[in-house]
Amino acid sequence: MNSVYSIISVLDDTVKLILATRLIINLLILALIVYLICKFLDLCKTVNELSKRNKEQAELLKQQNETLVKIGQIMIKINKDKEE
Repeated sequence: MNSVYSIISVLDDTVKLILATRLIINLLILALIVYLICKFLDLCKTVNELSKRNKEQAELLKQQNETLVKIGQIMIKINKDKEE
């Protein structure tokens, strides 16, 4: 009867070890998922900031282009006035 209790005790310890190992693995997987979600959100934030900067730069280029067109028109007008 004593050997039966020792076998049950060994099995009980083995089950506890397996459950503890599975718990640790599940916690590591959860930590990895949380880490990846945080990295993804950080990437989304970076892409959003770059997109915002890109729009701002496009607007500045548009304004510079309009200014250059106006300067060109003024220069054409000045040249016409000189010719007359």
